[in-house]
Amino acid sequence: MRDAGRLVLERARQIQERLAQGESPEELARELASWEETLKDFPSFIDELVKSPDPKVAHLLGTLLSSRSWDKGKAKAIKRGLFKLRQRGVQWEEKREGRGVLRPAPPPQFEGYLGAIDSRGHRVVAIHRSRPLGMGVLYWGIVSDEEGMLRFERMEGRKKALSRFLSEELSSESFPVVEAPAGYCLRVLEEAEGISKERSRPLPQSFKPSLGELQGVKRDDSTPLIYRFIGEKEVRGLLREAKALFSDIPTFSTWFLPQEEIEPFAQAIREAHTSRLILTPQQKQERIGAILTDALRELFDERRRLLYKKRLEEMAYVIWKGGKEREAKVTLAVALDLERPPSPIDPNPFLWELLNRSLALSLGEMRQEERPLIVTP
Repeated sequence: MRDAGRLVLERARQIQERLAQGESPEELARELASWEETLKDFPSFIDELVKSPDPKVAHLLGTLLSSRSWDKGKAKAIKRGLFKLRQRGVQWEEKREGRGVLRPAPPPQFEGYLGAIDSRGHRVVAIHRSRPLGMGVLYWGIVSDEEGMLRFERMEGRKKALSRFLSEELSSESFPVVEAPAGYCLRVLEEAEGISKERSRPLPQSFKPSLGELQGVKRDDSTPLIYRFIGEKEVRGLLREAKALFSDIPTFSTWFLPQEEIEPFAQAIREAHTSRLILTPQQKQERIGAILTDALRELFDERRRLLYKKRLEEMAYVIWKGGKEREAKVTLAVALDLERPPSPIDPNPFLWELLNRSLALSLGEMRQEERPLIVTP
């Protein structure tokens, strides 16, 4: 029995490899028919063969089914194999010429979608795969640039219903989801997979099988999409407009630094305000300014700056797709400026405002008349 099982596995893998190398399904079907007597467990052979979700395998089985009269059990095994391939999203079309031959359908169309990024680095990524008769499959996940893959789902249904789910459930005014090349979206998902493995975080169960169904997607390189539409020279002189992004772009209005990171500096500001030392208002502001400078240096080391650079490059594309070209250019200007270390004299205006907003939120329990004024350098 073990030898028979090993023969089934070897023969199935041999056929899969030969199909992948470009051999004709019709020729292989004729060869398979001659193997019938040596394969004692023919249904198991078919089950092993269809583990490869390839239209060429469907073409082979269709040709095999129509090539001769099979006994009831073997014909049923071939039909069951074709059904399993269809359930896994493999598409083909049947053209009857004489006895009828199954030919591979045109490759499925893939559409990608990227969501805006929240202050923790989380975003929605989705890929839609078209299927015949107005049906489709939506693969969507929530990824983190620090934690990896947080969630992944596979949904089947009518294309209209999936589009409605995408626009009504996954997208919002503050966190819009926009169209993007499917190959870039797949790369974002795979990058999240890599981060999860580095962090020893388990991947969602549906992720690996879904990757097999997305084999037809041609992967893009990792260059942020915004550089396809806006060049670095186009954003010169726009950095001074960075502060307005927090009021002009709904997503940025939700961005704050983590409370546990900001609290030590907020406490230092409280102490400066309540100090028993007699300080003039100017001296207090100078002390607060020094606290802010220390916070900027400690919270935004090189790793963190480059993380925010990537977030802002990704956000620039989402903003550009939303029709706000000027704001997208300003966002890209901020991102490019993050390549330089923070300067106490000329800090990045976006990070400076983000720090001020986060501290103001932490200091919110102080009465308005007691709250210290946080100054711009």
